Amino acid sequence: RGKLWLFDNGYFVPDTVEHNTIAVYRDGLFQPIPRLTALEARADLPGVGMTQTALRNYNGVDWRRNIIWSKERWFVVLDELTAREPGDFGAQCIFRVIGERELQPDRVLVRQGMARFALVTDGRPTWSVHEVTPPAGNRRGLFENQDARLAAGESMTFQNLFYCPEGSEDFPFEVLRAAPTCALVAGGDEVACVGAGKLQAEGLPVVDAA
Repeated sequence: RGKLWLFDNGYFVPDTVEHNTIAVYRDGLFQPIPRLTALEARADLPGVGMTQTALRNYNGVDWRRNIIWSKERWFVVLDELTAREPGDFGAQCIFRVIGERELQPDRVLVRQGMARFALVTDGRPTWSVHEVTPPAGNRRGLFENQDARLAAGESMTFQNLFYCPEGSEDFPFEVLRAAPTCALVAGGDEVACVGAGKLQAEGLPVVDAA
């Protein structure tokens, strides 16, 4: 809709919370995000675009982010944090938004004038809202929080859906967790199965993608 909804404080700003990213804590300690990210896959198809990036050995986890774009409709962001070693992990999935916010337990609506931007989660994380640095009236950091005790090889995931509503409904699309790295996006009379890698979940097609 011609608006900037997510913003970043610049790539020379070292503080993790000043970016759209994930902060990982292990046993109460935080380490900076590694400098180099791997682009593992990308695709630009007629109706769908996709990327998969990976950050390895980030405070005891490997972080893989999958972005799936149903063109002109919505984005799904699937984040998977896999423990390289056991520990008590906390993770914050951070999105920095511009506009007036209406926060609900599993979603937020952001307004700039008549334009709207929706961020919908799968209901797993809890929310907190933080000021940005320097403070700005209509700019805030939205933090999605999860904690888990993980053994080596176990994962925690975040599943997020973004779009700009066009009709009278503020939330015409919903996202539901189908598997750790697979989500269902429902809107109108359509349901899309969105994910990365293998899928073996009851009631869904079996996928064994490389």
